[in-house]
Amino acid sequence: MEYAYKGGRIGRFSSLLGSLLNVKPIAYIQDGEYVIVNKARSMKQVVAGMVDFVVDKFGQSKVRVAVGHTQALDYAKMLLEQAMSRLNVSDEPVLFEIGPVVGAYAGPGAVGISVHPVEY
Repeated sequence: MEYAYKGGRIGRFSSLLGSLLNVKPIAYIQDGEYVIVNKARSMKQVVAGMVDFVVDKFGQSKVRVAVGHTQALDYAKMLLEQAMSRLNVSDEPVLFEIGPVVGAYAGPGAVGISVHPVEY
């Protein structure tokens, strides 16, 4: 929550409350806006919530998947494994470390998933 606050995506009160309660946001970017869809108290819950979100959005459509992380390789692998088991992935997935520009906004320990339909 600290990095979301520093990046201007959430207010000071939300940042303080989230830090005190150890809440981690599950969010996506839509039209340049940071949209929180759920919150979790552990990284395992974050991973499960992210997978649920993309499965709800894409169902069994053929998709391509990429998972990125900021110094969180174990959670990125967990996210990729769960996504692969529940999505209809058409190509070899990509696993990568997020660069410093995005990492500065996400902070260390963040994971993200990008899902793109093969046909649209």
